[in-house]
Amino acid sequence: MTTLRLRHLPLDRLHRVTEPVAEVLTLAEVKAQLRILHSSEDTYLTGLIPVAREAAEADTRRALSTSTWRLTLDAVPFVRDEEWWDGVRQGAMCAEVASAMEIPRPPLQQVIQITSYSADDAGQVFDPAHYYVDTTSEPGRGAL
Repeated sequence: MTTLRLRHLPLDRLHRVTEPVAEVLTLAEVKAQLRILHSSEDTYLTGLIPVAREAAEADTRRALSTSTWRLTLDAVPFVRDEEWWDGVRQGAMCAEVASAMEIPRPPLQQVIQITSYSADDAGQVFDPAHYYVDTTSEPGRGAL
């Protein structure tokens, strides 16, 4: 049996829930790198630290410090096995539910909760015994 892995989940559906507790750089590290000895720019530099982290996270598509994220999907992801040639699909289309999906913004430390919503917007939390989270892979993966 082959494991189908879903890659490239939509990052526009990923939202930060909690900000990092600490920044990846301290004011002292920034001042040392820039060779600034005075304190007249401390407020300005302190404000640039989170801006620089957010820009680096956007460029690298990684989380540089511990924070909580929420990924919202409209349906259970599936994998399509399609062959295309010159813009024309050849053969039958096959779609299977993905048995594992890569979680964006590595490194993954943990999955707190998976909730499924019905058509009437009633939420049901999945029992953690019914899914597996792989935090050692890069990026991390989850499997139902």
